Amino acid sequence: MHSRLSLLSVAMVGLLCGCESGTPSPAIERAGTQLNVEARDRMRSMGWVLTDIYEREATAPNRLKYAFEWALKDAAHDAQQLETNLGWAVKDFEWQVERFGNNLPVYGDKAIEIIWAKPETIPWTAILLFY
Repeated sequence: MHSRLSLLSVAMVGLLCGCESGTPSPAIERAGTQLNVEARDRMRSMGWVLTDIYEREATAPNRLKYAFEWALKDAAHDAQQLETNLGWAVKDFEWQVERFGNNLPVYGDKAIEIIWAKPETIPWTAILLFY
């Protein structure tokens, strides 16, 4: 029994430590080569990314200056457009008031006609408006 336990212990140590044959198998060599290629490609890609980030950040002050200038131009354009729009709004409001005044007799006549009409002939929009 004692000899079996010793033999089993030696076998376990041999399995756990592994055996080195001296020359790696072709599969292990291919895997190592592939890992080296992938690592080199990743390092090259990281270099490109870091270079791009560096160049982009180096131009940040110029981009900020451009954005600020664009915002000022946009604000000036908006102020001018507001002035133009207010002028048109005033003219449109005056035209609407004048049109309403000119059509007031027609509106009054139509309102009286609707109010004194037979109930079944009254348009439903007039019911909502007057009643």
